[in-house]
Amino acid sequence: MRDQKAVEISRFVSQFEHELLSEKDAWTQNEILILLREVLAEKAQGVKEEKEILEQQLYLLKRQREPVLNKLTEIDRSADRSARRVLWGFASIFVSQFAMIQYGTYLAFSWDIMEPITCGMTLGDVVCGYLFWVWTKRPYSLEGLKEHFFERKKGKLIKKNQVDYNNYEKTEEAIRIIRNRLRELE
Repeated sequence: MRDQKAVEISRFVSQFEHELLSEKDAWTQNEILILLREVLAEKAQGVKEEKEILEQQLYLLKRQREPVLNKLTEIDRSADRSARRVLWGFASIFVSQFAMIQYGTYLAFSWDIMEPITCGMTLGDVVCGYLFWVWTKRPYSLEGLKEHFFERKKGKLIKKNQVDYNNYEKTEEAIRIIRNRLRELE
C-alpha cells in the first residue's frame, strides 16, 4: 500500500515537474499554484472516475453473487440441522450408556459385574474419540463434531445442488478487493 502511494506521488511530482519545466523558465508563485491546482484537479477527476467504475463493478458482482448466496444460506441451514441431529444422536448414546450403567449397577446387577462392562464402554468411547481425531484432525468435542458433520453435509449439498463454490469464492475475493480499493480512494 505504501509502495503504491509512493508510485502515485512520484507520478504526480513528475507530471508537475514536466508541466513546470516544459513551458517557461521563470514562474511566479501564482502560476505555480494554478498549475498545481490543475494537476490536482486532473488527479481528482481520475480518482472520481475510478471510484464510479469500481462502484458499478461492486454492484454487478453483488447481483451476480445474490442467487448463489441465497442457495448457500439454505444449504447452511440444512447442514446445520443435520449436524445438530447427529449431535443429538451422540448425546443420546452417552446418556443411554450412563442410564444402562446406573440401571445395571443399582437395580439389575452389582458394581462387581458392571465394572468391566463400564470399562469396556469407556474404552470404546475413547477409541472412537481417538479415531475421530486421527481422521479429521479436530478435537473430539461438541464443536469439533459439529464442525465436521456440518462441513461434510454442506459439501454434499453443494455437490447435490450443483453450486459453483469456486466461482462464489472468487466473486467474494473480487468484492473484498474492490471494497479495499474504494476505502483507499476515500
